[in-house]
Amino acid sequence: MSNLIEIEQQVIGGLIMSPSLAKQITLEAWHFSSEVYGKIYSEIQALITENTVYDVTTVADRLERSTGMNYLPQCIDASRVATVKVDLAKHKAEIVRKQAMKRKAMMIIAEGNNLLSTGEDSAVDFIIYELMALDKGQDKYEWTMQEAAKAAVSKVEESYKRHLEGGTIGIPTGLSEINEKMGGFHNDFIVIGARPAMGKTAVMLNMAIGTGVRTGIFSSEQGHDQIGERCLAIAGTVSMHNMRTGKMEAEDFDKMMIGADRLLKTNSLINDNPSITIQELVRQARKWKHQDNVDVIFVDYIQRIRSTTKNQKNVTEVMSEVVPTLKSLQRELGIPVVALAQVNREVDKRTDKRPLQGDLSDASIIEKEADQIIMLYRDEAYHDESDLKGIIELNYEKNRHGPTGRIKASWRGEFLQVRDLAPDHYQQ
Repeated sequence: MSNLIEIEQQVIGGLIMSPSLAKQITLEAWHFSSEVYGKIYSEIQALITENTVYDVTTVADRLERSTGMNYLPQCIDASRVATVKVDLAKHKAEIVRKQAMKRKAMMIIAEGNNLLSTGEDSAVDFIIYELMALDKGQDKYEWTMQEAAKAAVSKVEESYKRHLEGGTIGIPTGLSEINEKMGGFHNDFIVIGARPAMGKTAVMLNMAIGTGVRTGIFSSEQGHDQIGERCLAIAGTVSMHNMRTGKMEAEDFDKMMIGADRLLKTNSLINDNPSITIQELVRQARKWKHQDNVDVIFVDYIQRIRSTTKNQKNVTEVMSEVVPTLKSLQRELGIPVVALAQVNREVDKRTDKRPLQGDLSDASIIEKEADQIIMLYRDEAYHDESDLKGIIELNYEKNRHGPTGRIKASWRGEFLQVRDLAPDHYQQ
């Protein structure tokens, strides 16, 4: 402990002797094990906030006026700290922060153990939540306009570089036109809506396979084995009907194994809890991101996710909890979250049955939170003699960062495949 006190003293001394260091160190008062040094640090931060130039005398006077204490001359040896180099002080500050994190983690675990000993059902959730929150507490949320502009320029330069190289700006979606027009998946909350049996899950799985990265799939509607069958059909171009009925030819088995090999390379993850709560979903997604390096989260589907509270709520209240939490999760993890959503049956009563974003079940909260809203439509689902057989439309109803519009793709229902259209189809 005495060594830590000495390190904390050097950090405070470095801040006093080199005020410019304050902008390079991200600590909080509670990070200091010494209450005195914590108070001194708070006063230094207050002076910075007030845009006041400070030195040893200024800090000492401020401390005495605000706390009635004048410990500064006793705890700061100017002859020692004057030679503290900036890089060394930053290193010492990181030691202070890490030690504080360890102390806080031990307190959380101790409190969690007390809850466990009393049989409290929420003990495990408490420990996980508090430890996760402790880690997230180190994120930075305050930026200068210069920092924001610099970050934006860096993103634009990276996008330009990828464009010149002919690659997708974001994460590929499996469809070239979306990759070209929308830049693939970015760090957004994306909602894909459609009526039942329109192909929502198939579109999601085609996208998941087409990303080429490790994905996490929440499937509350279908079990992992059903998801596996669908993915085999998509990846291997094997008839879904033949697989389910056992009417497999030797060629089908060969294609299925090719598909299985492709799926194994993605090494994606599936959670098929049929009654998952939003809290359980968040917990699983965090684990997938931090331990398994998942790059995209898919959710099938929004309206099946349950509230975290045991009290019965109406659907609107549940969605008011679920949808903003999914948006916050996307921002927290810094990866795309793609969620499917049901569409009200009223759309079937219209002449033009293409769903709009306002047709989503509990549309208001979804329209508000989503960065992109894509509505699916297959004309052949309504008209047997349709001229648009074999075509699925992805209608971008909302795109917070770019254009909206209609993108057509090939629909091969036998294999549940969504593929790029041949060029001559784009004129239809």
